[in-house]
Amino acid sequence: MGVERCYNTVGTGGRAAEGNGLLNRRTLRVYRNIESPLVRLIFMIITDYHVHIERGPYTRDWLNRFIEQAHKAGITSLGISEHAYRFHQTKHLLDNPWVNQRKTQDLDEYINLIQGAKKDAGIDLKLGIEMDWMPENSDAMKDFLKQYPFDYSIGSIHWLGGFGFDLEEMKGQWRQGMVEDIYNTYFGLLEQMIDQAPCTIIGHADVIKVFGFKADAYSYGWHRKLTPKIKASGMRVEVSTAGWRKPVKEIYPHPSWIKLLVQSGVPIVLSSDAHKPEDVGALYPQAIDLLTTANCINLAVVRERV
Repeated sequence: MGVERCYNTVGTGGRAAEGNGLLNRRTLRVYRNIESPLVRLIFMIITDYHVHIERGPYTRDWLNRFIEQAHKAGITSLGISEHAYRFHQTKHLLDNPWVNQRKTQDLDEYINLIQGAKKDAGIDLKLGIEMDWMPENSDAMKDFLKQYPFDYSIGSIHWLGGFGFDLEEMKGQWRQGMVEDIYNTYFGLLEQMIDQAPCTIIGHADVIKVFGFKADAYSYGWHRKLTPKIKASGMRVEVSTAGWRKPVKEIYPHPSWIKLLVQSGVPIVLSSDAHKPEDVGALYPQAIDLLTTANCINLAVVRERV
């Protein structure tokens, strides 16, 4: 049985605690305008572990465009994490009309592309996958993840039954119900996922706010309830700049939740949720400033699968 392992990396005297994570000159140039102890102490290794290449062919030329942008953004550890629903081999995990129209890819082809690129990518390249968690697929999802050589997995919630709450074509359903009820349903499912801890990383933990429909009083209560559970689970939480590119115009998770997570010692990873090359590492300087404000002095880094 494979174990997905993440190590927390803390810079000391210009060096990372694990490995050779020196902040290279390119990275210094990218972030030279940020006077932040976070840059000096932590971002010896800069990650982007939430990247999708599904909008193009599974070829080295297409993958290289993401790698090239990662270099430009100063990223030193890049993870590709395709949506699991894209693959024929995941029909038993998620099966509805919307995903079935998009289930067009072969998982082995994807794995072979990333694994084959690792040796000469010129960057620490990781093989990941983003899973759509639902109570009814939890056990099957764990079995699925054991069968493949993923370096890490992201557990995300995108579906409340048949309601794809972050899909533009289903946005109208938000107006058919109480926002508070939708939030409670979402966070209730997130709690169940955390209790089972099926994945390495929790993806965009408050993505339910994507369209700007808010229920802040409910959200803050859930943040306080879920944080100790996340800590106990051993899962990492991604800070995702994607929220700034969505209608809500707010980072995932909410800055106050990020601060609470950091205070509670929950490991944090940094990601962009890029779906096109130019979004790899997008808005990272702003994210670094926010993490500094939250007193984050530790980042989780995917190191190896053993």
